[in-house]
Amino acid sequence: MPVVSGARTLRGAYLRLDIRRLHQEGVLARCGAASWQWTHNDQPYANLRIRPEADRVMLSYRHSSGGNDWQSKEYPVFLVQSHCHFGGARTWFLCPARGCGRRVAVLYGGGIFACRHCHQLAYDSQPRNHMIGL
Repeated sequence: MPVVSGARTLRGAYLRLDIRRLHQEGVLARCGAASWQWTHNDQPYANLRIRPEADRVMLSYRHSSGGNDWQSKEYPVFLVQSHCHFGGARTWFLCPARGCGRRVAVLYGGGIFACRHCHQLAYDSQPRNHMIGL
């Protein structure tokens, strides 16, 4: 199973999964599963198993928060495509958080991989009080 070293953490608490990077690394075109790995100072600290299917990817991972026991998660994240103006198509995640379904390029991992809106995250360039309505 191939391992792809990937993205940085966002604000120290969230893993970043970018559909463009998965496409670039050929993960979406593979038969079988791939492993996506995050590193810090060349040391792995998180691993996600990605199994591409026809219209979705299955994510499998383990996580722990607040010193609680490790929990295993496995769930589908559906994919959609949009047509580009000069030909071709672009693939997007549909946010798997309950009641969301936003079309996004990046999912952030916490208890579940979801869009920045569901995790209430600002872009790095946004002031923090913009997201909380101050």
